[in-house]
Amino acid sequence: MNDKKAKFTVGELKSHLADLPDETQLVFEHGLTFYRITTRGENLEQLEFKERFLVLDNEPLLIHADDK
Repeated sequence: MNDKKAKFTVGELKSHLADLPDETQLVFEHGLTFYRITTRGENLEQLEFKERFLVLDNEPLLIHADDK
């Protein structure tokens, strides 16, 4: 897996969300639309979004958005 990808554990995510009410909404930077969670290996899950981005010089560039 590319080392530049952000990684965190489920435990870390749970810790950040633990005190939030179930009704709390999560939003993703740059208007990302959550698509699915895919198993990529043992103890490795990938959060997937409908949009595709290319990062150049630390600036995200939207290259594809699926409006379905």
